[in-house]
Amino acid sequence: MTNILLILGDLPKQADYDCTDKIGPSGGQTNCLGELPEWPMYSYERPAYILWNAIAQNLHRRGWTDSQIKEWLQSKNTRWALDGDLGTTIQELADEWATDNVGSYRDEMRGVS
Repeated sequence: MTNILLILGDLPKQADYDCTDKIGPSGGQTNCLGELPEWPMYSYERPAYILWNAIAQNLHRRGWTDSQIKEWLQSKNTRWALDGDLGTTIQELADEWATDNVGSYRDEMRGVS
């Protein structure tokens, strides 16, 4: 587990469960550790594309050139953003969404209404 945290950075303090070492892309692709994931996910990469493309779109609207956008996306600014309030905001949004939308999934699977 230590290797995963070194690769992905420290998790926000409110995290009490971490499945990073289990999840990854489906279709025989390897995860961030170069291993086949125990829990392959259909849309594993999609959040990253949504996030970084939204930031790139914002920069483009503000007049940044492709070269400037590429430089920012390839810089350590992305890591710093995720280690800071962007990472916390994403985690809080995902937690809220799961509470509102996925909470009843287990009950539905068990036949409880």
